[in-house]
Amino acid sequence: MKKLLSIIILMLSLSCLLSACGSGKSSIVGTWEISQYEVSDETISADEISDYLGENAKEFNKYSIVFTKTGNVTLTRPDFCGGTTDIKLAYTVQDGQVELYDPDDTTDFELYPYEDGKIKIEIGGNVIAIFEKK
Repeated sequence: MKKLLSIIILMLSLSCLLSACGSGKSSIVGTWEISQYEVSDETISADEISDYLGENAKEFNKYSIVFTKTGNVTLTRPDFCGGTTDIKLAYTVQDGQVELYDPDDTTDFELYPYEDGKIKIEIGGNVIAIFEKK
C-alpha cells in the first residue's frame, strides 16, 4: 500500500512539474488584439476609444501581435493612412514580462507587463493598450 501511495504521489508531482514547464511561451502563442485601453488611469473599451481621443484613435484598434512557438513575433501597427505595417521581432517570456527584441541586435529590446492573460503596451502619450489573446 505504501508503495502504491508513493507511486501516486510521484506521478502527481511529475504531472504538476511538467505542466508548469509549458506555461511560459506556449500560453502566449497565438494572436493578440486590443480589448481595452488605459487613458489617464481610466479603463476604456476598444470600441469607445474614439469617444475619448477623437475619430483617428480608432486606428489604434488595428494593432495586433502574433506570437509563434519558435520565438518569433509579428507586431502589426496602423500607419494612420488607412493601412498597417508589420514589424518582425523575437520574444521571450519571463518574470511576468514579455521581452520583444530585434533578433539581429539583442541590445534593442522592450519589456512589457504580462499578467492575468493581458499584455500592456504604451502606444502614445498616456495611452496604454491592453492586449488579450483571441
